[in-house]
Amino acid sequence: MERSRQDTGATGCSPTLLASLVAHATAYPGKPAFVFPDESGFAVQSYADLVADIATCAGLLRQPASGQGSGIVLMILKHTPVMFSAYLGAMGAGLIPSFLPFPTPKQNPDYYWHELKTLVMMERPCCILTYRELAPSVSAAVGDIQVLLIEDLEARCRAAGGERREPESLGIDLRRPQDTALLQHSSGTTGLRKGVMLSFEAVARQSEALAMACELGPKAVVATWLPMYHDMGLFSSFLIPLHVGATVVTIDPFDWLRTPESLFAAIASFRATHCWLPNFAFIHLANTVKPGCGHDLSSMAAFVSCSEPSKPAAIDLFVDRFAPLGVTPEKMHVSYAMAEASFAVTQTPLRHAPRFMAVDADALATRSMVRPAAGGQTVVFTSCGPLVGGVELRIDATGSADEPGIAAGEVMLRGGFLFQGYYNQPALTADVITDGWFRTGDIGFVADGELFICGRSKDILIVHGRNYYAHDIEAVASAVPGVIAGRVVAIGQYTETTGSEELVLIAETRMSPADAALLKRALKQAVVETLGLLPRVVKLVPPGWLVKTTSGKISRKANLERFEHESLELEASHAG
Repeated sequence: MERSRQDTGATGCSPTLLASLVAHATAYPGKPAFVFPDESGFAVQSYADLVADIATCAGLLRQPASGQGSGIVLMILKHTPVMFSAYLGAMGAGLIPSFLPFPTPKQNPDYYWHELKTLVMMERPCCILTYRELAPSVSAAVGDIQVLLIEDLEARCRAAGGERREPESLGIDLRRPQDTALLQHSSGTTGLRKGVMLSFEAVARQSEALAMACELGPKAVVATWLPMYHDMGLFSSFLIPLHVGATVVTIDPFDWLRTPESLFAAIASFRATHCWLPNFAFIHLANTVKPGCGHDLSSMAAFVSCSEPSKPAAIDLFVDRFAPLGVTPEKMHVSYAMAEASFAVTQTPLRHAPRFMAVDADALATRSMVRPAAGGQTVVFTSCGPLVGGVELRIDATGSADEPGIAAGEVMLRGGFLFQGYYNQPALTADVITDGWFRTGDIGFVADGELFICGRSKDILIVHGRNYYAHDIEAVASAVPGVIAGRVVAIGQYTETTGSEELVLIAETRMSPADAALLKRALKQAVVETLGLLPRVVKLVPPGWLVKTTSGKISRKANLERFEHESLELEASHAG
């Protein structure tokens, strides 16, 4: 059974991102494209400055990269002004840019360099752009791939800073709509990262569709700390604002982690209107920033929850905490997005509070049917809103049409801003495309024209015939006092004695070993009382134990492997 809905607000032929930037630089050359706050104040890069720097970077990248490898430029860069010029400069040189995360002390270095080596072997980029300090390590990992230095580009941009010409005469290749604009890498929480190819036409259509849905135009100011190697940061806080001529106030992600209040300071100082955040960030801000900090947030039109499943508790906590600063329920919004769709698929309408729906947990778990909660155990979902223009959606439902309620199933998409395929992985691309429809792997349902996401099919634990969503389990566990918020992973492990998957719950804590038994008991009780599921194993680990992907998400696959490896080592030590 299928349920489908279509919204056809797509545009026709649109200018490429580079053509839009040249037009903005011509129309209002002095307007800020980027604002970079720092301890000494802030720096501004105007649209005219940006386009000139793009031309400089394009000229420097065009020659050494010409005719080598795949045309892909992998960029391992810190969050600095030149990273944006370099990325767009690669486009202007006819190349395909892709941001990769910069290595940090919190990551396992062996895991990081192994991932990079695997990625390079698959994609064979023409070059890698990074810093002089990192170049030896990069070269050791990637072999004969050319390594270019960002310091060279930065020096040339500074040297050319006084040279200003008409944007049309800068020699930027504006590219064709059908050309591949960029390569975006998926998060890799359940396996190897995939290179998502997006055309200039897809980028333009996505930009126009989301800009219309969330009223993002030339007068908008986007405040962000998001990393650019993730599709939420790349599109919401870089490509889309520049396409429509808005201003981006951008903070280094590591500076924000050290000082979360810096985001509010940026919003207040520059009267920001839009800000995209993952679910955990709303909780982190509520737990670390005092409502009496004095920053005026009343200019905000939309705080948009995206990237992670949006939880009602996080939205309610953020509103309650920062109501004195001007945050209201009507300023809180939700979007469903993914790299394969460029970015946003849905967006809740502005000036309307998010919609929550409580459903019967038993009907959803056993029959994939959505029914209103009527006593017993319930699950509450947050609406992701209606579709943005230019995309079609249908639900490949598994529930029975004869049963009352709404059938849930896999979300499938078709539209003008979907990806061209996974780079150099035709078999994998074919696996997720069925008759022109992209199978997202997400499970959801449509109610009153709005999409609700239950979870990912790969993140469903089937325990004794019942479906449980890992994110729901993790949200319950994360709220237990003593657990480090957001540092929990729920994993399904097949057990031969029961013939079923069983729940393994791993949680980071700072509590002493003496209190471990009490915390384990509290975690089991919380999951049983809320979801009716008894974990087979609750493992408490110190801060930093959980393995993350290079995009910062907790990896279920890697953590299951680490748990099983340590379990085997423990058994071997006992046997010895």
